[in-house]
Amino acid sequence: MENPKLIPVPFAKNGDKNTIPEKFNSTLEANKATWETGFARITMIPAPAGGMPPLGQDFNGILYDISDNLVYASKGGKYKFSEEYAATIGGYPKGAILQSDDETKEYQSLLDNNEVNFNTASSDDVGKSWKLIFTTDMLSAIDGKQPSGNYATKTELKDVEDKIPSLMTEDELKNGTSKAARSVNAVLLKELADSVQQEFATDEETVQGVILDKAVTPAGLASLKASTSNRGIVQLATSTEFWGGTNDTKVTTPLSIVSAFKEYSAFGISGYQILPGGLIIQWVRLEKKVGSYAGTYNFPITFPNACFGVNIGNSFW
Repeated sequence: MENPKLIPVPFAKNGDKNTIPEKFNSTLEANKATWETGFARITMIPAPAGGMPPLGQDFNGILYDISDNLVYASKGGKYKFSEEYAATIGGYPKGAILQSDDETKEYQSLLDNNEVNFNTASSDDVGKSWKLIFTTDMLSAIDGKQPSGNYATKTELKDVEDKIPSLMTEDELKNGTSKAARSVNAVLLKELADSVQQEFATDEETVQGVILDKAVTPAGLASLKASTSNRGIVQLATSTEFWGGTNDTKVTTPLSIVSAFKEYSAFGISGYQILPGGLIIQWVRLEKKVGSYAGTYNFPITFPNACFGVNIGNSFW
């Protein structure tokens, strides 16, 4: 397999770009992109309806961060332990492989949420959390460690392998027609025996969900559609379907409702909330002295149709 096109430098290395924050907060512009939510929902709404365009500097910032990692890998770089990154992600996952700071060793994580820095931790802590899988002097370290004796050649091992009966296939085991010398996989034999004796649950037993010794087929599950009068399986609605308000076959969880409302809002001393159906509630706080309020003031976003009413108060918070 040949190399793909190797990128020499990260995208927009010397271009105008923004640093992409991990999460959105009220101090950010409504159309600001973040790693957690991507581009805000307001950037996907037409401008006449109150939408805002995404920022070109955000595109440059996102592509720069991604391509910076690709260029690093293309150049043969290996990732090293980062205490800051480990704290951000809650520790490295089990199986992660990292290179030591002196680039002479590689370690594999033995557990999830691993924040033990093998470069600085004690040997006991490292041994409990990481497995040394490579060193630059590995060959010299194992040289002379192999026990002496006579070892079988590849040809001799192949001769023995050819004399071992091959495993019987699942069809041959079910049909019972093979007369050749064949081996039987014990696991396959047990699975076949269990499937022959398996009893299937009724629709009512499936809905009750308390029987442990009966099987349920995919077709049986697919037939259990939930409705206003029957319990069954129901699919979760997407954010777009929730805001569309026309689908009556899918449901929405409390978390997805909160998330959907957050997509169409911006909270701060000035902000807005778009409600299902299109109603928009906006608020603006003016830092003015009494008697100096004359002027023109803008809401955070444009009302797509009309402003139905305005409430003015001396102090709301």
